[in-house]
Amino acid sequence: MNHVKTSLYILITWAISLVLVLIFFEVLLRLSKDKWHEAESLYIIRDNHIIYKLNDLYPNELEYVDYIRNFYGLRDKCESPAKIDILTLGGSTTDQRYVSIEDTYQNILQDRINSFLKTDICISNAGIDGHSTYGHLLSFKNWFPLIDGLNPKIFLFYIGINDSNFLRTVPEYENDTLRTTDYLNLLAQNPSGNNLKNFLKQFMVTKSLLKIRLMIRSQFPQEVLFAQHTQQNLSDNNYLIENLNPLTKIYSEKNATEFRIRLRSLLKMVENYNSKFICVTQPQMFTITKEGRMYGIPNLIGEGFSGLDFDYSQNELNKVIKEECGLENTLDLYKHKDKLTYQHLYDGLHTTKIGSKFIGDLMFEELKKNNILNYLN
Repeated sequence: MNHVKTSLYILITWAISLVLVLIFFEVLLRLSKDKWHEAESLYIIRDNHIIYKLNDLYPNELEYVDYIRNFYGLRDKCESPAKIDILTLGGSTTDQRYVSIEDTYQNILQDRINSFLKTDICISNAGIDGHSTYGHLLSFKNWFPLIDGLNPKIFLFYIGINDSNFLRTVPEYENDTLRTTDYLNLLAQNPSGNNLKNFLKQFMVTKSLLKIRLMIRSQFPQEVLFAQHTQQNLSDNNYLIENLNPLTKIYSEKNATEFRIRLRSLLKMVENYNSKFICVTQPQMFTITKEGRMYGIPNLIGEGFSGLDFDYSQNELNKVIKEECGLENTLDLYKHKDKLTYQHLYDGLHTTKIGSKFIGDLMFEELKKNNILNYLN
């Protein structure tokens, strides 16, 4: 019995000591946090070089992809932030972490514009895996002000996909202002997901440990890290659903209303830079048309909600994009979705090397058609 009491006493003592040590380091880290603290809460990778092993994710002559984010968290080859002419914002489809920087749509678009205008503009990649318009709003608030000299001529928003899932929990709005200041819940990283994980990520100790883990992992070739980034190669037989869920129209309408508020706020933030905005709709392969009828992938965003439901929701957001950004400032790439195959999108959403070139070329042609390129002269 005494042995049990002694063991219990030692266990409690160790537990209390551990808690006190964690509290000490938490207080110490909070007192010493720098100006980048809030920005890094947005899952921004700064000053890091990660080597990703493709593992036959898609046909490519390269076995590895060098993924480099500079001191400011941007992915580009611009001389300095002051030299950035176009800043692209989006989620993983803008980030393109499994595509070499030379083959990203930003680099393709940059080369096409420079060749056409006989100039030397630079396009930077501010895409963050998982970000929706929630994350973009916080980027303007907590990230971009830290980037010395940043004042691009154009902010290009490649948006819609990460805002289309109406089943995600979203913060409430009041008079166009966010009621909550919980940054983690504002991100598009499935805020209704692992509550314990989100709770732990609020602590500086946790963030520091995650940063150390990233630094260690960046020293070795990484496998494809995210479940979404897996090769699918779906056949026509995988598109089984031909009717919308009865709740989809109701949910989509509410989601589109909230999206409109966020988009308006983003466009106002662009005005503060005296810059121009370009909004781009996104293609995906979650539906297919057979014999004049559309079919969707089952349970794409949740039980009973298929690719048809997602596509309907995305189309509602695309309407908002065209209305708020204006047709003259909108590049509608969604309308080209039927031209895409799994040679372009390895999982029906994220681009291969060929897919990024396809997107970059499309953007260039749409920019030229809308007479937007003259803005860069």
